[in-house]
Amino acid sequence: MFGMAKKDLMALNDPMIEFASKLEAERKELEEKTDAFGGAVERLRPQLMEVRRAYGGELLYPDANGTMRLSIGKVAGYKPRDAVTYYHETTLKGVIEKHTGQPPFNCPDALKDLYENKDFGNYADKTVNDVPVCLLTTNDSTGGNSGSPIMNGKGEVIGTLFDGNYEAMASDMFFIPDLTRSIHCDSRYILFIVDKFAGAEELLNELTVHGGGSL
Repeated sequence: MFGMAKKDLMALNDPMIEFASKLEAERKELEEKTDAFGGAVERLRPQLMEVRRAYGGELLYPDANGTMRLSIGKVAGYKPRDAVTYYHETTLKGVIEKHTGQPPFNCPDALKDLYENKDFGNYADKTVNDVPVCLLTTNDSTGGNSGSPIMNGKGEVIGTLFDGNYEAMASDMFFIPDLTRSIHCDSRYILFIVDKFAGAEELLNELTVHGGGSL
């Protein structure tokens, strides 16, 4: 049917083809709206850059989605408001505590068993006797940085970036040192899941990683 004209396809009275035809009409409408919005943004972008230059000087960050970029920061928690403190590290205990049995907090039984049996292998942080899951850093990140490796001073990959904190949603425009944080998945948790949870020894062999630590 790939070589058939649209009128011939529609003449088949196939329910799936009819559905796809109606869906395509909606897709085109959305595409036109998206293109119009994108065009409006592009006309305004030069004005935004002028404001950034006026505020921060001539030196600006390169485009995070179009160039290689190295960002320097440190591991740190933060205090967004009175009597509220977020520590620099979360652990497997927190994952278990959030379990409700319903998405997105439906923790697999195998993972709960590993926690209850304290079967952490060599992936536990000895200071908290638990598997670290995420860590916060003062790195400045934005959309397109997800999956970027985070390295320590020895050049070892200790995590991968996947998000930013809620209180710093405006960080694309204004970096706030006391609030802006990047959220990373700890390498030890990644290896713990690959090894203890998934039993994917072949992946560890391919990564030449054994016994915990950084990637």
